[in-house]
Amino acid sequence: MKNCHDIKAQIDHFTQISQQQRQDIYQHMSTCQECAEYKAVADSTADLLGSLNTTLKQMPVNQQIYQQVNERSKRERRLTFIAMLMMVTSVLALLWFYSQNSLTLVGGIILADWAVGSAMVAWWSARQATKFAGTSNGSSEGFLSRWAKDLRQQITFTKMIASIVSLEIGFVLFNLVRDGFAAEQSVVLLIVNAVLAIGVIYAFTIELPALKNELLLISEAS
Repeated sequence: MKNCHDIKAQIDHFTQISQQQRQDIYQHMSTCQECAEYKAVADSTADLLGSLNTTLKQMPVNQQIYQQVNERSKRERRLTFIAMLMMVTSVLALLWFYSQNSLTLVGGIILADWAVGSAMVAWWSARQATKFAGTSNGSSEGFLSRWAKDLRQQITFTKMIASIVSLEIGFVLFNLVRDGFAAEQSVVLLIVNAVLAIGVIYAFTIELPALKNELLLISEAS
């Protein structure tokens, strides 16, 4: 028969011992009150640590990640502002050309496309800003998984929109050069192009690198 010292040592490693060793412990505790009490304390401690571990998993993974959440919300608000500015500029240009009776079919389609695309970006970024600003509770594991999925979608979305706008900017500039920069249209179109170019530069130099860095950070934390 093992002494109490050996039994307590096995209790300390209860999850790692064999089934036969566990049966020996239970048999010993049936006649030893001291070891039975020791096992009860060990079980209570294990339950407490398990509960604490579960609670910690439901808390932010680390301060760095949740700092990124706040930064993401602020960045989405800035993107919303830029997209709204692009939308308003496109609509005003569309109305100006219409009032001057100089709106062509191609020009109208391009400006309308810019306005709709900008509105979509503004809606998406405003939605993302609200979501990340309100993130405070819930399972960190589930949150990180959803965040990573959103990031991949937004990286694809941002690349697509920025590439389309870049092509349209190039198309408009080509037509302006070809037509010799007609005085009535060139200034307005150049202003619209400048605003859109700011949005494209922001997307490729700030937004996309930040999104990729966030995705890398989440992958390392998961």
